[in-house]
Amino acid sequence: MADTTTTAANDTDKRDAIALKIITWSAAGIVVISMLVILVAIVPIALTDIAHRGTMAEDMSKQTGTVFNALLPLFGTWVGTVLAYYFSNQNFKDAAATTQSLLGQMDEKLRKVRIETVWIPMSAIKGIELSADKTEDKIALPDVLNMLSKVVTRIPVFSERHGIVYLIHESLLYRYYARSPDADKDKKTLKDFLDFDDTRGLAKVFAVMGSSGTLADAKTAMDGTDGAQDVFATTTGKADDPVIGWITNSVIVDNAKT
Repeated sequence: MADTTTTAANDTDKRDAIALKIITWSAAGIVVISMLVILVAIVPIALTDIAHRGTMAEDMSKQTGTVFNALLPLFGTWVGTVLAYYFSNQNFKDAAATTQSLLGQMDEKLRKVRIETVWIPMSAIKGIELSADKTEDKIALPDVLNMLSKVVTRIPVFSERHGIVYLIHESLLYRYYARSPDADKDKKTLKDFLDFDDTRGLAKVFAVMGSSGTLADAKTAMDGTDGAQDVFATTTGKADDPVIGWITNSVIVDNAKT
């Protein structure tokens, strides 16, 4: 950690030195070129006879003005580019540091909340339980759709042992009804829905953790599963074992704010 900090400090010092040198040499370059332009304009005029000095002065003024006008923006652009990089880089570092600080504060809040105090207990979960007599092909899809409401937007599907098998988001159901080529969808089953496109795989996007821990642990579990918005707590931390609690992403967000 110390080596990383030292390296970062050395890099910053080097960038500061480079920026200072470029600005200094650019300013010096502008001064030198200005003086040369003035000398180039004055000397020929001074060496020209009085009768032709007016014409010579006009010509030299145009030529030196052209040279000066061409070089000045070049130096200005150079300095501007260096300053833009320098300050934008510093702003990025400040923003990154602020973000890290906020994330640290959020994690600290989540570490103080035990999952059992905020999860949805199994007794309060509205879902579907599969069994030998209630298989995927015997569950009417309209019945699943009717389980949705303003409050219920996700429907867990449990095994006969109460392990979590699928999690059906309302967006998946709407996606099926919008994209499935079948005309008579009202006669379809849960199996038809899961077999459509890659729905079965999408319905398995959730995380699982043990029955103890904090919301910080739940967030880590959720982050470890790409696209997951839910964590199910089971007796052993395995999906096949009975679910005892359900933590949604909204629970984590709400507790991170308070």
